[in-house]
Amino acid sequence: MELNTEERDDVRMEAKPTEGMRPQRRMPGKAEVRSVVSYIKLMVFLSVVAVVYIWMRNYSIKLWREEKKLENEVTNLHYEVTTLTSQRMVLSKETEVVRLVQERNLGLEEPSKPPVRLELADE
Repeated sequence: MELNTEERDDVRMEAKPTEGMRPQRRMPGKAEVRSVVSYIKLMVFLSVVAVVYIWMRNYSIKLWREEKKLENEVTNLHYEVTTLTSQRMVLSKETEVVRLVQERNLGLEEPSKPPVRLELADE
């Protein structure tokens, strides 16, 4: 049975809801639930990536601070070694050694004659 154009328009007009009626809510289908679940999986994945990113940033900042602290400590130790080396060089001069021996009354004297070489007689 064929409908002419006037009858088709009448059928379309009858199918439209009236102003007082609300369209019925439909229940979500399996396809719609699957799409929501796939978005939830994506959101969980992105959340995990964000947490790992934040953790790695904080960890790298902690390591950077520790590195700077150790660099400062090495620099200070280098200065201390340089100072102690120069003090040791000053104290090892002959005049300083003589002065320290006299201050501490150790009873040591400078030799007045050069050292004598001892030779063993061959048998």
